[in-house]
Amino acid sequence: MPLEVTLSLPAAPTMPLVQSLALMGAIVVGVLLWLLGRCLARCGCVVSGLVLGGLGGWAVGYAMADQGAFILPLVIGSAIAGALLAAMLFRVWMGLSGAALLAMCLPLALFLWQGTPLPLLVPPDADPVEGSSDVASPSPEVTQLVSEVSAAIQDAVKQKLSKQDLDTAAIATPVVPEAVRSQIRAAYNYSSDEMRRWWDGWSTQTWLLIVTIAAVAAGVGLVIGLLAPYIAASVQSALVGSVLILLPSIQLLQHHVPNHVEWLPESQRAIILSIGLITLLGVLVQWTLFGKRTDK
Repeated sequence: MPLEVTLSLPAAPTMPLVQSLALMGAIVVGVLLWLLGRCLARCGCVVSGLVLGGLGGWAVGYAMADQGAFILPLVIGSAIAGALLAAMLFRVWMGLSGAALLAMCLPLALFLWQGTPLPLLVPPDADPVEGSSDVASPSPEVTQLVSEVSAAIQDAVKQKLSKQDLDTAAIATPVVPEAVRSQIRAAYNYSSDEMRRWWDGWSTQTWLLIVTIAAVAAGVGLVIGLLAPYIAASVQSALVGSVLILLPSIQLLQHHVPNHVEWLPESQRAIILSIGLITLLGVLVQWTLFGKRTDK
């Protein structure tokens, strides 16, 4: 019987405020992309060219100029050139982004639709034992390491070392215990072995099918982006926005209103169908709001 893997995260009894705010922020970003992605696409492309051009100009100026006086004009000029170039290559940008997005999402969606189990990256014995606390207690080695770091910081604050003293004084730093490093290495080796076993478990025909699907999806995304960049922008923003809306919403509702989540999608196929329907609705909404703008 195949292992049923859901895309929703497991619910915890309590959720930190920071995590709740991060999930709500993701939902806000998702709504903006889902609703306004079509009209924000060219602006985002220009801003990305502006930032990348400025960073490139700063790197070149910092590497070639001994004096810092020539760096600022080079950064400004490179940023303006990058923004203009990104505006002229808007179609190319939408084509490449659409090709990458479809090539990644379509094979993954087909795998999840068929109920393909994903690799288990956490050792089975790492799960909390039934009846125990949901938050695992730190090991004695970790507790000792935290205590040593805290003591070193307190000593440095009490001594009120000046900048010159900080540059010259030899402050002993605690060494990570071998037991902690062994646990980290064991977890890394387990995850690597699981990924390698999952990767090697596919037959040549399956990998050929994956490459074929990804290549066809990339070609379709590239063609749509080059011929109709605003339609491509609507599809891409609606798809990313639907993921950012649905998955964090499921997580928040599972934590804050666990008694009213019967209507939420739980299986892989239900979540994929929900993402597809929300994406289609987002494309239709963007087309209704901004459809009068010609796709040129």
